[in-house]
Order: sequence, then structure tokens, then C-alpha cells
Amino acid sequence: LKARRATSAPALAAKPAVRAAMGKRANVGAKGKAKAKAAKVVAAEPESPFDAFLTALAAHRPADVETMRPTLRLVFAVKKEEREPFQNMVLESFEKLQADVAGSLVEATQAAEAEMAEHKALEEAAAVKLEAAQVEESAKQQQKEAADKDLATAEEEKQGATGALDAAKAALAEAEKAVEALEAGVQSAKVVSGEDWVVLKEGTIEQKDWRLRDKTIKKVTALLEKASIPASLMAAVPGALKERPDSRGRFTKVVIDHGEEALSKYLATLVAEAAAARTAIEAKEAAAITAAQGALNEVSARVEAAQNKSIVAQNEWVDANSVVFELKSDTLAKKGEEVASKLEAAKGALESFQAVKAAYEATTAPPPEASASAPAPADVAGAPAPAEAMEADEAGAAADVAATEEASSWPSNSVEFIYGAGLAGRFPWAGHAGFCSA
Repeated sequence: LKARRATSAPALAAKPAVRAAMGKRANVGAKGKAKAKAAKVVAAEPESPFDAFLTALAAHRPADVETMRPTLRLVFAVKKEEREPFQNMVLESFEKLQADVAGSLVEATQAAEAEMAEHKALEEAAAVKLEAAQVEESAKQQQKEAADKDLATAEEEKQGATGALDAAKAALAEAEKAVEALEAGVQSAKVVSGEDWVVLKEGTIEQKDWRLRDKTIKKVTALLEKASIPASLMAAVPGALKERPDSRGRFTKVVIDHGEEALSKYLATLVAEAAAARTAIEAKEAAAITAAQGALNEVSARVEAAQNKSIVAQNEWVDANSVVFELKSDTLAKKGEEVASKLEAAKGALESFQAVKAAYEATTAPPPEASASAPAPADVAGAPAPAEAMEADEAGAAADVAATEEASSWPSNSVEFIYGAGLAGRFPWAGHAGFCSA
């Protein structure tokens, strides 16, 4: 019993500890789940200069680089004196690929530089043309302004000539009106000195129409007053005309004869004045109108010529201004920006390729041209070590021999048979005798 208690004592002593641990686990669960540990991020290894150089080459010759990439690693792992002819051909092709890519980039840069030089020449020529066009535009603008000024002067002169013609026409109208008034007076005087005087002289108006007789006498006396006859004759004429012809004495007849003579002279005077007025119109007012019309015609011709000159000057100035506007357009500047961007891109591509190549060449220890006593070319960054390559070669030596024996039974175009005519045509070294064994 004592022994049993002794053996159970440690177990009983352990129970509180177990319970405490279980309680702690329960407490941990009650507080919340523990945060999961963050996954460890493994930084990616930087690309080696060798791989970076191959990537740069692949940007220009992707198919060639993808074909060479695995072969180059194996070739660089072999010492120079131990390389097969095929391996030397691989290196020669690799060098030629580098030269081709570098040459294409240089050619692209040279072409962009030539295009930039050509564009600068165009800009210089355009600047010269713009200067000449601006001079031409300024001259055409001056000609246009002079033509416009001449046109304005001619139009003012035309307005003056038009006013003069209108004034001459107005004067002619006034003269015509005055002559017409004179001619109307002549006609009226002819009636009075003719019909009215005859009926009074011959006494054909009856006694009962004495009112008509007196009215007719007034017409005659009014005309005689205009004739400015002597007052004594003027005083005797009305009484003499009232007498019947058979009752008139010698004095009455003398009065009537003098009155008739005065009327005749006055009528002749009126006719002469009317004729003179008509002649004066033709000599003065009509001549003034003719002169004013001629002046207007002349100035109108000048206005028309000035208008044509102004139109020509305006069109020439518009053409010159259009040339200046076209030369000032931003088309050439935009083209310059495109050419400059193209040149910058070409230079950037060339410089980037040269930088990657320089980094690759700097890590080559030694380059493929190094002597046999120097370290192995496999020291190129990113390329496999020579020992690993040699072990791989030894491991596959038996397979290479079997492949060589089997290849001896293949047709002469075995390279094309295995890899296709495209690969054999792209890489001249693909037909080399060491290609299959390599």
C-alpha cells in the first residue's frame, strides 16, 4: 500500500501542473487566436551580367538568342584548348550576333541623327523663307494701305463730283422754270395784244356786254403798264377803247394806234427775253451739267481703277499673309519634336546596350581570347563552372559516342532532318561536322 502510494504520488503531483497547463491553453483560446507568422520573403537573385546581356540581345534577335542560350553556357564551361570546332563556331556566331545588334543600333542612331540634321536644315530653310515672306507681307500690306487710301480719295472726289452735278441740275431746273415763266408771259401777252386788243379796237363786243368789255380793257391796260408807256398815253387808252369805232374821233384813233404800237413793241421785247433766257440755259446751265457729268465720269473711272487696284493689293496681301501663317504653323515644330524623340530613343537604346555589354565584358574573367594558363572562361557571371560542365560531359560521353555512330548512318542532310532547314539556314555552323557530337 505504501509502495502504491509512493508510485501514485508523482502522478498526483503532476495533475495540478497538467491542469494548469490545460487551463492556460483554455485561457489562450479565450483571449483569441494567436497571430499567424508572416511568410518569409526570399529576395529574388539579381540577374547576372551574362543573362542581362543575353536579354538585351534577345530584344533584337529573340530566336537566335533563345537557340544560343543553352549552348553558350556549355561552351563557356570548356577551356579554349579543349573546345570542339562546333563550339568555336558557336562563339564566332555569338560574336557576330553582338556585332550585328550593335551595328543595327548604330545604324538606327546614325539614321536618326541624319534625320535630325535634315530637319534642322528644313527649319533653317523655313526660317529664311519666313523672313522673306514677312518682308513680302509687309510690302504687300503697305501697297494695300496705299491702294485703300487712293480708293478713299477717289470716292470722296466722286461724292464731290456727284454733288456738283446735282447742283448743276438744280440750277438748270431753276433756269428752266424761269424761262417757262417768261414763255408763259409771252403767250399771255400775245393773247392780250392779239385777240383782246382786236375785239376792243374793232368794237365787236356788244353794248349789253359792257362788263366783258371793261374786263378786257383792264387786261390791255395791265399789259401796257408792264410795257412802261407814258402816263398820258396810259390815261387816254381806256377811254378810247370804250368808244364805238363809228364814234371815234381823230385823237381817239391816234391813241389807239399808239397803244397798239406799244403792245407790239412790248410783245417783241418779251419774245426776245424768253429766247435769250432759253439760249442762256443752253450756254450756261446745260454746259455746267455737261461739265459736271464729265467730271463725275472721270472720277468714277478713277474710283473703279482704285477699286480694282485695292482688290488686287488685298488679294496679294492675303496670299502673303497665308504664306507667313503656314510657315509659322507648329507642324514643323511637332515634326522636330518627333525627330528629337526618335533620336533620343535610338541613342538611349545604343547606350543601354553598350552599358549592358560593358558590364558583361567586365565580368568576363578571362574573355574567350585568354591563354590556356589563365582562369577558365566559365568565370563569366551567370555561366556554369567548368567542373560541372566537365562532369556533365563525362556523364554523357558514352551517349555521345553512340549518337555519333548512329549519325554516321544518317543522310548527308541529317542536320536539316533533325533540326529543320530553317535552323540550318539561319546558323551556318549548324552543318559543321562537330555539331551532332556537341
